[in-house]
Amino acid sequence: MLDKKFAENCKKYELIGKNDRIILSISGGVDSVCLAHLLGKYRRLFNIDAILVYFDHPIRPRSEIKKDVDIVKKIAGSYKWRFVVRKIHLQKMASIEEEARDLRYKNLLDIAVKNGFNKIMTAHTANDNAETVIMWLLRGVGLKGLAGIPLKRWLSPKVCVSRPLLFFEKKEIMRYLSQNRFRYSLDKTNLSDKFFRNKIRNKIIPYLEKFRPSVIRHLNNLSSLLCDLDDFFAAYSKKAVVSCVTDGVLDLSHFFRYNNIVRYEVVRSWLGRPLDFDLFFRINAFLSDISSRRLSVGRYLIEKKRKSAYLVGRSG
Repeated sequence: MLDKKFAENCKKYELIGKNDRIILSISGGVDSVCLAHLLGKYRRLFNIDAILVYFDHPIRPRSEIKKDVDIVKKIAGSYKWRFVVRKIHLQKMASIEEEARDLRYKNLLDIAVKNGFNKIMTAHTANDNAETVIMWLLRGVGLKGLAGIPLKRWLSPKVCVSRPLLFFEKKEIMRYLSQNRFRYSLDKTNLSDKFFRNKIRNKIIPYLEKFRPSVIRHLNNLSSLLCDLDDFFAAYSKKAVVSCVTDGVLDLSHFFRYNNIVRYEVVRSWLGRPLDFDLFFRINAFLSDISSRRLSVGRYLIEKKRKSAYLVGRSG
């Protein structure tokens, strides 16, 4: 049963602790409604308190938002939890999805800090994680991106984000809601292929499932393994960074002692920015070419002198 497995995972991975005070991000949709009811079922077992936070995005019709709010308000009332609505004001940025996500986490942390709560929960599922792995694969990133959505991460020294539904696929969650006759709403924007993630969800994954029905599980297994591998390389790479970078100068004699995976981490740390594979291989090729002295790449100008490389300024 999903509910028993949920409680077992929460104990095993310390996703919920005794007396936790939880801020739950809830949309009224399938996943977050499921998580709210699971928390409600085990609220006495863990002795938890919760605040349900609904985000009002301006891109959706008011009638849909009202339905969402009604559902969430009833859930909060049934468990005697507080309910908060926060409006998200989006600016004109390159990615509405990324901006909305960043604003949600900023608001969740603000509510947690002001109320003295120690945990934030989001209802990301195994499907969401599989989509994330594919997104980062298509963008060409390193292990950290392919490791997918972390089970836990700290937003501040006192507030942790926890994602206990990452162990479950959407079909399991739908079955649980149906068996218990829990009401939920549907966000029609999830059906639109306007957003990158929706294209993966609505087109790429169904296509892959034709060849391998268990693709969600396989992508999550890959994600888990790469997460462990990333942790290992992160610890190892810290030592490499210390030996290769001093006062912003890259020591090439030390740099070339390492293989490409460690070099990738060193360059990422040196630049102080996210790094896709294409960018790394351009930089690595430049550093390896004894005849090249200067490279304009991304936002940076890199210059080589003897056995050292320098960031000499920004390009453009």
